[in-house]
Order: sequence, then structure tokens, then C-alpha cells
Amino acid sequence: MKEGPCVWLIGSRQCGKSTVATALQQEKGRSFKLMINSDIHVPENGTLGTFLSSDSPVGLIVIMVDMRYKSSLENCKTVLKGISPYYSHGRSLILATHADKVDEYAFAKEDVEFFAELHEIPYLFYNLKDKIELNDLVQKILTIVELNEQHISRVSSSFRKLCEFDTVTKTYN
Repeated sequence: MKEGPCVWLIGSRQCGKSTVATALQQEKGRSFKLMINSDIHVPENGTLGTFLSSDSPVGLIVIMVDMRYKSSLENCKTVLKGISPYYSHGRSLILATHADKVDEYAFAKEDVEFFAELHEIPYLFYNLKDKIELNDLVQKILTIVELNEQHISRVSSSFRKLCEFDTVTKTYN
């Protein structure tokens, strides 16, 4: 059986990767591969190495930012610099966690919005401890993955490599 698309969760420690991964894994009837990475290093050429393959197309790269730590925003900037536009446009989003802890913010929400808009990718703010918010987030991630999978299945891998662009609309509320 062919594996479904990959969902790659990238972020520093304690930003909620395991919470999101657990919630995604609990979804029944979904076929996708989860990659969780605390290492923020992405090669300068933008390739994501063995993570990307024809067997496991990228469904979504979730760059997680903990609103309580300035270093988390810096890590996000580093990751965004290392991802080629082919993988960032339509296949990536910034997920700002601990959004409910406004009094603990180490930086402004506008900082996240600025970098997301600069790289033309969507951004979300969530409290992962709230089950309703977590479920809503999981449904959004799965919808994006499904849309990307439908788009990927219509385009051959050689054509994707040649063109290196994505036409999937990326407006999420």
C-alpha cells in the first residue's frame, strides 16, 4: 500500500509538536506519514533530503512557533529561509502556539504575521491545551493535506521538479 503524504512538524522543544502529532494520529481513516523534527536545520539549497520522495509527497510543513520564547521566532525565520518556494507556497504554514498566554508573549503577534506574509504562507494562532481548538486545528491541517494531495496526484513528479510551483489557493481562516 502506498503511503500517504507527509505532514512535517518543525519547531523547538515544548512548542506542542507531540500534542499536534498525537491528535493527528488519532484521526481514523486518514493515511499520511508524520515527521516530527526539533532540529531546525534545513540545508541552504532548500532540499529537505530523504523526507521528500515520490512515495511520500509533502502534504504540509507546519513550522511551529511558541509565543512564549523569542528563540522560537528566530528558529522559524531560519526554517523559512531554508525552504524553497516550491515547498513553502501552499504546502507550509506557521502555527503559533500558546496563543492564550498573552501575558507571557515574548514577541508580538504582528511579528509572526509579518514573517508569514513576507513568505506568503498562512499563519494560525492556537491554544493546544483547549480540546476544541486542537480539534479545529487538526481538521484544518487535514483539509490542507487533502487539497495538496489532490493537487499533487494530478501532476507528475518530473513536471513538479521542472516547474517548481504550486497553484493551490492558500487562504485559511
